[in-house]
Amino acid sequence: MPFGLKNAPAIFQRKMDDCFRGTEDFIAVYIDDILVFSENEEQHAKHLEIMLAICEKWGLILSPTKMKIAVQEIEFLAAVIGNKKIKLQPHIIKKIISFDEEKLKEKAGMRSWLGILNYARAYIPKLGTLLGPLYSKTSEHGDKRLKSSDYLLIRKIKEAVQKLPDLELPPEGSYIILETDECMEGWGRLCKWKSQNLTQEAQRKYARTQVENFQLSNQQLMLKYMRAWKL
Repeated sequence: MPFGLKNAPAIFQRKMDDCFRGTEDFIAVYIDDILVFSENEEQHAKHLEIMLAICEKWGLILSPTKMKIAVQEIEFLAAVIGNKKIKLQPHIIKKIISFDEEKLKEKAGMRSWLGILNYARAYIPKLGTLLGPLYSKTSEHGDKRLKSSDYLLIRKIKEAVQKLPDLELPPEGSYIILETDECMEGWGRLCKWKSQNLTQEAQRKYARTQVENFQLSNQQLMLKYMRAWKL
């Protein structure tokens, strides 16, 4: 695959998805990053054998210097994953906090900072709504000047990034709950878990016609985010 082609990443990802199809329960692949996850060492050894066999079959070359095998915690896609938790990588947090505010006066600088902030979306509730005034600075028709309220918002977000909570991975056997909502300002979703099955009890509170008339838009949102979270 030649470097520099506009659609090279998409083609590469499609190729990797084809190579590792059927292993989604224990292998996650993003372009040239491969993550193998398991419950215990014995299971991990079997999963690694499968991964290596696939790489050999398809002629995928691995870098020994970049491999980390059988570790409890690992960095993957700007996150630190391990010990049943997910947290943002420290160097991403540092980039957000230390970004030069003078550069935010320029459209390119604002876009760059907002792009880095995308990594923190999962950790800060309603971040998209909070950033609305700043996104308007990057549009063709928005006011480009930064006001005092904009600087206060920037500093508020930087403070929030310094106190990001860890995301907790659900225990095995938990019930995954996906909540979605929409309004004129945008779409929202929440993925959470419970250790008990409350679905049947909740369904008893609705008449059959109410269940069947569940809004189509909510169903579409459910499907959208189920695909996004690979549920």
